[in-house]
Amino acid sequence: MTRYEIHWYSDAGDLKRIITDYSKLEYIRRENGIGVMVLTMVFRGWHYEDFKIDDILEIWREKNGVLNLQNETAYFLRKWDIRYQNGETLVVLTAYDANYLLDGRIIAYYAGESQSSKTDEADDMIKEISNENIGSGTGDADRTYITEAGDLSECASVSKGFAWRNVLTVSQEITQLADENGDYLAFDVIRTNPCEFELRTYHGQRGRDHSRDSGDPRLVSIKTGNLLEVSFITDHTQERNYVYVGGQGELDARTKVERSNTDRINASLWNRREKFADGRNVTTTAALNSIGDEQLSQYKPIQTMTGKIMDTEGMQFGVHYGFGDLLTIEAFSFAVDCHVNLIHAIDDSNGENIDIRLNGEL
Repeated sequence: MTRYEIHWYSDAGDLKRIITDYSKLEYIRRENGIGVMVLTMVFRGWHYEDFKIDDILEIWREKNGVLNLQNETAYFLRKWDIRYQNGETLVVLTAYDANYLLDGRIIAYYAGESQSSKTDEADDMIKEISNENIGSGTGDADRTYITEAGDLSECASVSKGFAWRNVLTVSQEITQLADENGDYLAFDVIRTNPCEFELRTYHGQRGRDHSRDSGDPRLVSIKTGNLLEVSFITDHTQERNYVYVGGQGELDARTKVERSNTDRINASLWNRREKFADGRNVTTTAALNSIGDEQLSQYKPIQTMTGKIMDTEGMQFGVHYGFGDLLTIEAFSFAVDCHVNLIHAIDDSNGENIDIRLNGEL
């Protein structure tokens, strides 16, 4: 049996109440992106003044008698909707997980400053950007909210410029740069205590390694009965493999670099696919090169295995594996290591229904 509790805190971390009586709970958690929760309750006993912007909602899930914080995050209340329908007055709350904090900050520095142009290991760079724009490195108490875990220096070094750009978007682009170097990189803002958050990075996988060669494998297949849907996709439709990047200057005086992937270009006689990228916000050749590399990664051909996993006795979400873990799908004579990169759960009068998606590249 599965049971949920919603722990409701003020923006300062004071516990306001614990909710167990609701009509519907729906939440989504995704790697390197913003998750959302939507909570629907009968409005009886509530008042409009009860709801405050950035009240913090935590989802606690009990499975097999053990109550745990779900997916290591909390959600910030940003919308409440009081409505009358089917003879009832309801309130619907919409809240976003802690990665939403990164989306609220701009890298407020000019091109060429040390805070807007860096060369560093990709995982450390994400933490440094966080520290300088939403952590203690801002030097401004009004802009300081979270802490950062220590540097791990697990990824290859990259160069990038990002003056006046969004912190979340830049962090996502750095993971693409790491991918072009063969490094799987994830980041997440983790709830460590009520109203306390820490940015962490993950190399290889977001959670635990349960791939086929890990020594603790978790296999997913139609044969074992825990795989509902599976798709093996090879897709070149959006491919770009030769990138021109324009920097500062005008006409023939404009700085320009070219980045390409020869193996991809030579995949056929017709496969040279070009793209232009604007790099006027950076000042170094290394930063222009990194923009080109990001584009090569973003528009590379896709060869992926995706699947939808279901609970079985020996393979239960939150017990045997969790969000961000690495599992292995076996299908179509392939065995592919896949990340648990999307959780979409609904709990209502019909019980719990969890849609868990796996994704991996060959």
